[in-house]
Amino acid sequence: MRAPYEEAGPEQPPDHSAILEGRPDTLRDLGWRLRHHREAQRRPLDEIAAAVALAPATLAAIERGEIDLPFSTVEALVQALDLEWWNVYGADFPIPTRTHTLSVSTEQYHAIEAGLQPFLIVRDAPHFRVRDRIHLSEEQQGRHTERVATVVVTYLLYATSDPQLDAVMPGYVLLGIASSLTRSAGGAD
Repeated sequence: MRAPYEEAGPEQPPDHSAILEGRPDTLRDLGWRLRHHREAQRRPLDEIAAAVALAPATLAAIERGEIDLPFSTVEALVQALDLEWWNVYGADFPIPTRTHTLSVSTEQYHAIEAGLQPFLIVRDAPHFRVRDRIHLSEEQQGRHTERVATVVVTYLLYATSDPQLDAVMPGYVLLGIASSLTRSAGGAD
């Protein structure tokens, strides 16, 4: 198989598929991924450059892999292109996650802990993302117990414009969750 940037000749375009799998090995791979996603969204280079306060020529050089760029610039480009980290760095990239704390009833806590409830329904909150961690604090009769379980968001399901097809009411989001097997308790569990 040809290397992704090896000259392919006029009859065959270069094979970029290997670059989209796994982590980028070079600045050129990273730049190609950014350009690939920008072009797939049909967004002009100057629009994205303006969104991240770069000159269009600088963004073009980044996309060609000619400029070493700080992490903050990569982060700004990921946000401007409305991407997730794994779109750019691959599924094995240690994605920066956020941690949230939610209170749940004793019944809900036990159902989640036992694996009987693999989801949470919360008010629509744009700050939740796949791979975020949520510390679920058990609440009993309006008071927090010391029991906390940590789960990871695996997917998000939002309401659509067709209420007959929706499993989620407008204004709410369903968070798919998986246990991360981290639990703590004030006493014996």
